[in-house]
Amino acid sequence: MLETTLCGKSLKSPLILGSGTLGERKQALIKSLGYGAGAVVSRTLRVDNTGREVFRPSSYIEEGYMLNADNTNITPWTYWIDEIGDVERSGPLVMSLSARNPDDCDMIVLEFEAHNKPSFYEVNFSCSHSARLYGRISYRDAERSLKNVRRHTSSPVFLKFSIDDLRPDEARDLEPYFDAYVVSNTIGPGMKIDVNSRRPAVGSLFGGLSGAAIKPLVLAKIYELRQHTDKPIIGVGGIETPEDVMEYIILGCEAVQIYTAAHRRGVRVFDEIYKGLKTELEKRGETVDSLRGTLRDS
Repeated sequence: MLETTLCGKSLKSPLILGSGTLGERKQALIKSLGYGAGAVVSRTLRVDNTGREVFRPSSYIEEGYMLNADNTNITPWTYWIDEIGDVERSGPLVMSLSARNPDDCDMIVLEFEAHNKPSFYEVNFSCSHSARLYGRISYRDAERSLKNVRRHTSSPVFLKFSIDDLRPDEARDLEPYFDAYVVSNTIGPGMKIDVNSRRPAVGSLFGGLSGAAIKPLVLAKIYELRQHTDKPIIGVGGIETPEDVMEYIILGCEAVQIYTAAHRRGVRVFDEIYKGLKTELEKRGETVDSLRGTLRDS
């Protein structure tokens, strides 16, 4: 009922843990798979992203949204060389790579392919607070990063971007080098001020906006993108309930990524959504695959 396929690979559910600090190490990923996630995504990897200034607090959470400003990895990318296999024994792993430095993608994928190969790769075209701090990733760097990943692996490759970071026409021009879209990364940047201290609530001034607040914007952008591509789309943004998942599936998404809800409530949220989604589908006599792409827009 919840089983589906993504780029030819079987998933026990369309629920995927998205990339973030929960994916620094393997433990939370394995737990998420045990709670019903169909796949999990690592923290976005870079060759040299440890030892930079760390902004604290790294995120600010409100009921309807989160401002994320965590941009420094705690765990070096080499940690995953020996740990990919442990995660893959529990379920499919998506290794997330930054598109900022194409040479990083080249080095990391070569190393993984020579040791433990993940089920998928995801090339991350920046996010709003990263773009604010370090500048927007260039289209050419994104293209080079995707080419470097594509030429070294037969695993499916995803392109993840924000609805305000990469134009749909730019993304479509890159389609020869990836297999599925991931939409959307955080949007913004956004800002929150602590009225007592009169200081920004996140140490880097700005953060990327995620959570329930962005879901209507992401749904609209995916609807627009769906008119221009046949590639699979993985929806991301504001998924906290089974009904949220169903909205994305009805719109035509092959799967969804969940991060903010897991960050706020813990990875057991996958158990809640998995069971709730199964109940909702049973009531309707549907499966994930029968529900997909059934939007009535006219």
